[in-house]
Amino acid sequence: MRFKPLLLSLLGVSPLGMISIAQAAAGNCQSLSTGSTPAIGDCCSGQKSGTASVDGHVIEYSCRNFKPSASINIKGPYAEENNKECRYTNDANPEMEYDDTVLAMENKGKDDMTDEVRKALAKCKEECENDKEKLKRECQEQKTEIGSKCLREKEELRRQCTENEEKQNKQCEDQKSEMGNKCQEEKDELRRQCAEDAKEQSKACEDRVKVVREQLTECRDKNLQDTRWVSSSGLLGTEIKAKAVAFSPKNERMAVGELSPQGVVVWDMKTRQRLAGWETGAGAGMPMSVALSPDGTKVLCGTYEGAVKMWDVTTSSEQIFQEPKGRVSRVNQVAFSPDGRQVAAGLADGKVLIWDVSTNTQITTQGHSGAVQALEFSPSSGKLVSGSKDNTIRFWDPRTGRKDNEISHPGGGLNALAFSPDGKSLASGSDDSSVRVFNAETLAQRRLLPAHTGPINDLAFSADGRQLASVSDDGTLRIWSLADDYVLSSHQQRKAEAVAFSPDGKYLASVVALEGLLLWTRN
Repeated sequence: MRFKPLLLSLLGVSPLGMISIAQAAAGNCQSLSTGSTPAIGDCCSGQKSGTASVDGHVIEYSCRNFKPSASINIKGPYAEENNKECRYTNDANPEMEYDDTVLAMENKGKDDMTDEVRKALAKCKEECENDKEKLKRECQEQKTEIGSKCLREKEELRRQCTENEEKQNKQCEDQKSEMGNKCQEEKDELRRQCAEDAKEQSKACEDRVKVVREQLTECRDKNLQDTRWVSSSGLLGTEIKAKAVAFSPKNERMAVGELSPQGVVVWDMKTRQRLAGWETGAGAGMPMSVALSPDGTKVLCGTYEGAVKMWDVTTSSEQIFQEPKGRVSRVNQVAFSPDGRQVAAGLADGKVLIWDVSTNTQITTQGHSGAVQALEFSPSSGKLVSGSKDNTIRFWDPRTGRKDNEISHPGGGLNALAFSPDGKSLASGSDDSSVRVFNAETLAQRRLLPAHTGPINDLAFSADGRQLASVSDDGTLRIWSLADDYVLSSHQQRKAEAVAFSPDGKYLASVVALEGLLLWTRN
């Protein structure tokens, strides 16, 4: 049991009246036990054994190897080395607590204070619990007060924050409104200035266009009178009912697909004499397209019933690439490659067929989903180009039949294609009555000519590439200057189906429905 002097004082009992205390030097008191006690060194008074008087009480003690005397019981084990005092009680079995500074012992002849000590401890515990409850209540009250104060302060801060936010929002809205009004005023002023500038520029542009038109008219009247063409159906000494026409690229030969009789005739335009002629053959039908080889020695023909044939102009020998047998589609266009080693045909069912002239071997292509109306070999790259009613232009490798490129034509269904002699430009004519000129390499559109009022049927470049002839369902033949995009000459006729320039530029041939072949010469 641990005895508190302060607690005993509260009970009105002198702690020294019941407990005798012997002071001991620091470090000398060690554990004691009833019975055999090991060497423990000096204890309490520092002597081995003897008596001591403390507050009028005689205390017997023993240390080291001596047992406690019969007149005193020393209760242990007890304490550590640093004890400074020893306490005694006459309780035979005191409740002991180990304390680093106190040794409790039994002292004869003294009253037992155990109950008083227990009561004092109970009272102390009660007061301690009361103090704890009081402190707890006070703490809770303080927490409640602090919490209420905190809530009030938070509410005040929230109110102030809301007021500041509303104030800032109002200032922001006022500034935005002011800026918006100012911005709108500036926009209105800019719009007004822009409208005035545009009006002035438009007037200046109209004046400039008027001047340019006057200059063009004057220029044409003075300098373009030699571009007028006159036609003659009897220039060859006979009228020819024709469906197709083509010139040789390098000599003065012209091939004509005739309707009566149905066949192909080659003319020498230098002498205007007929060189050779062949009928398309039984069941082949009328010639739809003709082409001359680059050297002018061979002529190729595609017919309405699907035949593709070639004749030698000198020997009249015939080479058949496709017979009009079975379910063969109409041939709309034929063409020679630039080296004359291959021929190609475009069919109404969308097929594009290629043959090797020396072996008669056919090369198959993917073709189109609509009728092939136009077919041309590039004079520079040798690529085969086809135009179709499916609104596409496709580029083919004639050696393999593989499609190299494709563009969607902006003018709708294709009816005509023509390469410039140098192969750098590709012209197209379509159902929307327009003529477009593309860069043949990049396929970028260079020009758009609102050429006619009806679908374009055929196109042809002049030998120098500076002029382009077009024929249309609207019954006109027009010749365009590609340097300035204006019409050099326009001629009214019936619906024209084909057109071609001679390589020397002397002749322009056109095929007109119900009128046949017309040859045009410069006036």
